Amino acid sequence: MRRLLQQVCLPLFLMAGLTGCVKDRVSDASVIVPKDPIDPGDRELIHYWDFNSGSLLNPGFTIGAGQIVTGDAYDDTEGTLLNSRRGSDSGKALRVRNPSTYMVIKAPTKGYKSPLLTFAVMRTSNGARENIIEYTTDGATFISDGITGKVVNVSTEWIVYSVDFAKIAAADDNPDFAIRFTFNVGNTNASGNNRYDNITIDALKIDSVPGEPVDTLTGNDSLIHYWNFNGTAVMDPAFTTGGAAMSYGAAFDPVNEGSVLNARNNDAAGNALRLRNPAADFFVKIPTTGFKDIKVKYVVMRTGNGARTNNIYYTLDGSNYINTGLEQSSYSVTESFVLEELDFSTIPGAGNNPDFGIKIVFSDGHDNTSGNNRYDNWTVEGKPL
Repeated sequence: MRRLLQQVCLPLFLMAGLTGCVKDRVSDASVIVPKDPIDPGDRELIHYWDFNSGSLLNPGFTIGAGQIVTGDAYDDTEGTLLNSRRGSDSGKALRVRNPSTYMVIKAPTKGYKSPLLTFAVMRTSNGARENIIEYTTDGATFISDGITGKVVNVSTEWIVYSVDFAKIAAADDNPDFAIRFTFNVGNTNASGNNRYDNITIDALKIDSVPGEPVDTLTGNDSLIHYWNFNGTAVMDPAFTTGGAAMSYGAAFDPVNEGSVLNARNNDAAGNALRLRNPAADFFVKIPTTGFKDIKVKYVVMRTGNGARTNNIYYTLDGSNYINTGLEQSSYSVTESFVLEELDFSTIPGAGNNPDFGIKIVFSDGHDNTSGNNRYDNWTVEGKPL
């Protein structure tokens, strides 16, 4: 489905140093980005866009807050296997349409250093022939100092490029780190586009971060998925090893009355997810591929007219929901936040399952015309296989 972004008022960090469409200019051969991708070595994946599911500009995997922003019309198109990770298929790619101005990859490096950008890119015959690579360490000013090569020559065939930021000390452990692409030579054509797939950011770990073993609440478990509901899209996970999603069949929105119970990364209370009456079923898709002994935690409360009972079901095949084997499958909801834990460690098939998920069915007040249940700080944890 084609999406058109109306460029009305751009955020400051995108506007800095950007003055409309980039004028065609002759590139210095000494600043051309080499075609051969760089081996990440000991660096590990911290952000990944394969464009195959969910909101097109949101990453399929992120340690938190990864996002792509573009000032131009975009939609999806056929993808490639080049630079694919985590078993991703060719699926879709991101298509940025002419006339084109910029694309920003927000790639926070909290807890990591020496970020490495790798991506596959191609163009149509009328698409921009050059991508100019710059970065920001303050969220406002974009520069190219210290990187080897900043001009990507875009072919009509898929090519993989890497840009290494290992020499940029300010890119390390930086929540404001972002990379900007601006378009040149053909970007003002009335037709044509550039296409991107399998954009990865790899980096070296500095400290323990979400997704790594040793969690204070679950011993030696690893965080698999995490929602703190503080982001722009309230149901998008703050961290996921891939494929996590929430859906609700009735009205929902964020409410600025969250909790620090079960929060990770010293996250602020911030927002909670508010599921409004009359209630529908609440689905949480939580693939557990590569993990066993699965535990789910969340904090929940209700308003006076909200549903008083949460009934828990799970699925092993992505479609049929049961509660067989659960020690407790119904929980009373109070008018203040309470931490609940669902232990699936004894449920055969819950671990290492790409189709695993949970459904909450509401009762006892769920059909009121007002009232709601509120959730915060959902975590899914398990032991790596």
